[in-house]
Amino acid sequence: MVFIAICDEDNRERKEIIRIVEEFFQQNAIRIEVTGYTDLSGMELSMQEGRKFDLLICGADHFQGDRPEEAVCMEGRKEAVIWITDYADCIQKKGAFGFVQAVWRDQVEQGLPEKLDEACNYLSMIKNGYIILRGRQGNYKLFLQDIVYIEVIQRKLAIHRREEATIYTRMSLKVFYELVATVNPYFLYINSGCIINAAFVKEVGRNSLELENGISLPISRRKYSQVKAGVDRYWRRHL
Repeated sequence: MVFIAICDEDNRERKEIIRIVEEFFQQNAIRIEVTGYTDLSGMELSMQEGRKFDLLICGADHFQGDRPEEAVCMEGRKEAVIWITDYADCIQKKGAFGFVQAVWRDQVEQGLPEKLDEACNYLSMIKNGYIILRGRQGNYKLFLQDIVYIEVIQRKLAIHRREEATIYTRMSLKVFYELVATVNPYFLYINSGCIINAAFVKEVGRNSLELENGISLPISRRKYSQVKAGVDRYWRRHL
């Protein structure tokens, strides 16, 4: 069951958002409970009183100089948040919330289902430790703990796993990183086309690192300090 709050002061647009949400989750055979709100303050008050949601979908266009994500931003919360706004390019996607995305107000019909899919993957990682990758050959349940490293090969994402076969997907490396890094901070960019799981690093050198399976991967000069610090943090925490 996914608990969803949908907030929009325009009744017609709120009903349209609810319709799109219900159709998406019905097609994916996921049960939901939707609560509608006419303003952000009412939704936030409900949450402060103990109401819990997995996903917040907020229509918001007038912020009176405040950043939109600050309207319901309470430190440490892990809800997925999707803003529907005429200012989608102003939304900061990193902050107190684990997952923040935005959809242009005039592109809701096409854009919202895509963001709902990403939000479901985020929630799945939070609750179950895996994401669902959808492809032509079917769907794959991908557990984060099994991912050794991810690289771009001929415009496809190659996800190398500990024991099972490599999975190829057309998801971008940036989108994949934004999904996994919100849940596991030990996924690290080592260059513009590769992310590693620090859990599988054996040794870090100045120009490359070695994985436990013997594979050596190049580290860009710009990423070295960040990679070294991230791997060191993992080692200290898992001594």
